[in-house]
Amino acid sequence: MVTFRKEDSRRARYLYSHFDDLIGVHGMAKAYKMHNVLQFCDWYLVTRNKREYNNEEVRDWIISASMFEFRHLLVYLLKPMKSVKDCIDEEDVEYMTNESMKMFIAKFLYEKF
Repeated sequence: MVTFRKEDSRRARYLYSHFDDLIGVHGMAKAYKMHNVLQFCDWYLVTRNKREYNNEEVRDWIISASMFEFRHLLVYLLKPMKSVKDCIDEEDVEYMTNESMKMFIAKFLYEKF
């Protein structure tokens, strides 16, 4: 599982403290097919996540976004990236969903966004 460092800014600490709750809500919403709640979880992380990251933090967030299918968060995190090696390692690919792999191909192969 991805671990997050909590010594960052106040907003980041707020996100980290609510991330586990959000993942719990995401799991229940996925089980009951509540697509509007799934989208809210995704957009919540995008709108609350406006800050600069170092490479390790970005990798943690990218892996989490791809595992939990937060596609808007994944696009938000991938926009400033220049290469795949900046984002993920080879062993992280096995945790990615098909949708997140498609986003990586669109970003780095076809330069869509």
